[in-house]
Amino acid sequence: MGNVSRTEEYGAQARGQTFVYLPEDLTLVTDTGHPLYDPSVNDPVPEDFVKGVEENGVLEPVLIRRNGSKGGKAVIEVVDGRTRVKAARIVNKRRKAAGVEPMLVECKLHKGMKDMAAETAMVICNEHRRIEDVVTRSEKLRRYLAHGHTEKQAKVHFGMKSHGFKVLMEVMEFGDAVKTALRNKKITMGIARTLAALPEDKQAGALEETLKEAGGGRGEKAKGAASKAAEKRGSKPKQTTQHTKTYRQIMKAIDTVACMPNEVRRSCILEALEWAAGTKKVVWSGES
Repeated sequence: MGNVSRTEEYGAQARGQTFVYLPEDLTLVTDTGHPLYDPSVNDPVPEDFVKGVEENGVLEPVLIRRNGSKGGKAVIEVVDGRTRVKAARIVNKRRKAAGVEPMLVECKLHKGMKDMAAETAMVICNEHRRIEDVVTRSEKLRRYLAHGHTEKQAKVHFGMKSHGFKVLMEVMEFGDAVKTALRNKKITMGIARTLAALPEDKQAGALEETLKEAGGGRGEKAKGAASKAAEKRGSKPKQTTQHTKTYRQIMKAIDTVACMPNEVRRSCILEALEWAAGTKKVVWSGES
């Protein structure tokens, strides 16, 4: 691109103060009287978070400042990003044991940040960080899986266990009216499950009745109103797919189907799918 500068190449207005450090060289403040002390510095790092850093690195730069020198070396304090730094340190311990090069952390330096400004920045970063609701997370998970990522990858990158994954998958099946009410905290997850058991075209009416009867969708009164509204519509609960078989059982069934003669293979595949989904009441012959 000729003599075009890096700033011009990326369309930026100016270049910032970005540096790369070993996480071990960054200072995590543990002195309770220090302006940058935060109790979270003593919290253990969730293993799921560590795995995410191990696989992808620290994706969001850590906010740092220089606070004097010690032993001829600059003291670089972490303003925001304690958990990221602690996770990177854990990863580096594992890398060292495996004889692998250590991980580096990208950091954004605020030059000349005094105590009061640093403390304000720390509070803003921590308190203004948005916590996403379960509906928004389920929609993100839907897109993530649709792009070809696996359940195992989703659990690591979303930082959740099997139960959390199942909850988000469950929320995906809720009707739009129930999702909106759940997102806006008008109803609880328990009420949402009760209403979502109805066909989607009946959920909005049951939701409206629940909110009207109980004066809101939270508490014991709301639970009773939701159950009553669902029963009143006289519909059987919506059938949901329940995977009751283990992965090994299903793979064994698929292998069995593959060995079937051509003339019965198609019917056996259908029977195997019904069995795997838990919709077939009888024991499938291929199970044994």
